[in-house]
Amino acid sequence: MMPNQQCWECLRRRLVCDSNMPVCNRCRALGIVCPGFADKKPLTWLAPGQVVSRGRRKKNVNTTSGRNTIGNSVVARKPKASDLAATPRPEPVLRTDTCDVVEALYYYNNHIYPDYVTNALEPTSFLVPLESLHEIPFSALHSLASMAVSHQLLQTPVANDSLVWTRLYRHRDLAIRALNELLANEQTRTSDSTLICVYSFMIAVLHQTITPHWRTHIDGFIKLINMRGGLVTVVRGTPELGLPMMAFWAIGVFANTTSPALEQITLSTPHEPETLHFARELYNYANYPSIPCPRDLLDEIITINDLRLQTALARATSALTFSAESSPESWDSATDYLDPVDTSLLNRIASFSPEAWTLTKNTPSSPENWLLVGRMFRSATALYCILSLLPHMNTEKERHTRELCLLLGEAMQSRKVKKVALWPMAVAGVAAATGPKGNVASARFFVSQALLEMSRDQGSSTPLHLRGVLEKFWGSKKTGWEDCFDTPCAVVL
Repeated sequence: MMPNQQCWECLRRRLVCDSNMPVCNRCRALGIVCPGFADKKPLTWLAPGQVVSRGRRKKNVNTTSGRNTIGNSVVARKPKASDLAATPRPEPVLRTDTCDVVEALYYYNNHIYPDYVTNALEPTSFLVPLESLHEIPFSALHSLASMAVSHQLLQTPVANDSLVWTRLYRHRDLAIRALNELLANEQTRTSDSTLICVYSFMIAVLHQTITPHWRTHIDGFIKLINMRGGLVTVVRGTPELGLPMMAFWAIGVFANTTSPALEQITLSTPHEPETLHFARELYNYANYPSIPCPRDLLDEIITINDLRLQTALARATSALTFSAESSPESWDSATDYLDPVDTSLLNRIASFSPEAWTLTKNTPSSPENWLLVGRMFRSATALYCILSLLPHMNTEKERHTRELCLLLGEAMQSRKVKKVALWPMAVAGVAAATGPKGNVASARFFVSQALLEMSRDQGSSTPLHLRGVLEKFWGSKKTGWEDCFDTPCAVVL
């Protein structure tokens, strides 16, 4: 480049340019962004309504604009300093929300999706690469983008966390605004697109666990499903919604295990036996990838949830029948007979065969993983039953606690099984509240460290949230299942 070549700004101002590359020192001294030395004049950003040239106008002797008239004389108005001040150039918007969405979904396609495919226990239709962005509803698009951003925050070090968190909340805000528009319109309120958007936002909230109001979204989703005629009607009318409806139902079942007995999600009523049967069959057809619980054990978990609810209702009713003079001790003794569980439930759980269940899987290349999953969920289900309904069975509790911790230790060594061990880890965490002093300390340390590792591995805040709940429970010196989960907690991914 010739040393006497001038930048475009110096040329416009008719100044001598020092030709310093890449920006001249004269522009820098004047506080001006140097437009450079390109062969073509660069584009100039103009404020709205601003122009660089106007057509020539005819002179009008009657025009007094810009002049003050005193009598018959015309005196030119002295220009003000504000008139002479240069109009500030607007800052160009170099990054838009669309840029963020494309970048976030690129991260999903190149990091999240390959990781899940590589480490999935079996092929799944729940996770697919995102290609046609224009076909994804606007709200769902930003919900997915927020999940990708939070995954990046938790899994990889980011230089400017505050900026990335701002982007995450920005995507959530846009998703909520778009959802409000869909819900406010009667024509779109219960459409397939709206259901997909609400489901996507609900999953994002559960994945990030940055708000305690996740139950609000689930309750709203249930209302939308009921407005469409119920889960069975929705799936039969739109088979494409079968997978998200089944995932929602599975999430509800396991969220009920870690919620207060009297605050469980109502997934079906005694007047809707078809819903429960249909959902179970749907679950048997396509397991939710992050909760591959065997169908027989899932039935027992549902039974335990129902028994917890019945027991809590019965005890609350019984307590109200006592006079105000009765002591709390008499309430406990009077409600002992309300325990609805005997050993038959534990016997059914123990009779489940992980070996036979493994033979039903269509992935013979990894039978050892499926066998470990079956044993892990069998032990966790039995321990959940004991901790929530039969806390007096100390011997069985200690035996299942030791077994579950050993199985979870094996699971943490497997890239595939580790991704599906969150709920069993929650059960082990509650069991670690009591026991021999040395065993309790080692169990708590193991669970706490495992949850940290699971959060980084899966790019989710849910394990961190569970870790906080368990540490608060351990510090309270309480031991009951209801004492740990005294507020709704969704331990799902």
